[in-house]
Amino acid sequence: MGRVYLEPVFAVNMVMNLLTLYLAGRLSGRRASLPRYLCAGAMGGLYAAMALLPFCEALNGLLPKVLLSLLMTLVAWQVKGWLPFAKGWASIVGVTAVGGGGALAASALMDGLSATTGTVHLSHNALLFTFLGAASMVAFSMSALRRKGGTGHRYAVRVWLGGKRLQLDGLLDTGNLLHEPFSGLPVILLDRRLAPR
Repeated sequence: MGRVYLEPVFAVNMVMNLLTLYLAGRLSGRRASLPRYLCAGAMGGLYAAMALLPFCEALNGLLPKVLLSLLMTLVAWQVKGWLPFAKGWASIVGVTAVGGGGALAASALMDGLSATTGTVHLSHNALLFTFLGAASMVAFSMSALRRKGGTGHRYAVRVWLGGKRLQLDGLLDTGNLLHEPFSGLPVILLDRRLAPR
């Protein structure tokens, strides 16, 4: 087997993890700061480089990979609650599965696959082609969702009207620039005719 340099393994995996986290965040409607994405991506890159070391072969198992993805979910988005955490983790797993499967297919079509000691080697062209395709799919999906009015920015809104508390669904309207004049806080518009009686 030829030499493997850890620096490129770390760098390529970190970049792929950053792209995976970004695409998963777009799909699940989560946003994170760049330092959080960088930290989570670096964890994945370090893991990939360490998994190549002779004394770290146990890292190639399924359980360490699942634990890493769970930890990356926590670091990237700092989610609170089981359901948002599960959604974030599922989006990472989904983007990884689509991207990984696409990379295998693209590599087999472009350059053929080579495998040694259980590791599949993919060409950089196949990886780039796959994740550009995945990014295009996410962009297309997001624009289709926007056209249907389902951007994923729904919020529970509590309104007190005439001494009664109402629970309504509110949509984030990024074009609404109205503010309450005294506090300067943004306002939500509600047509009184649409409010439940």
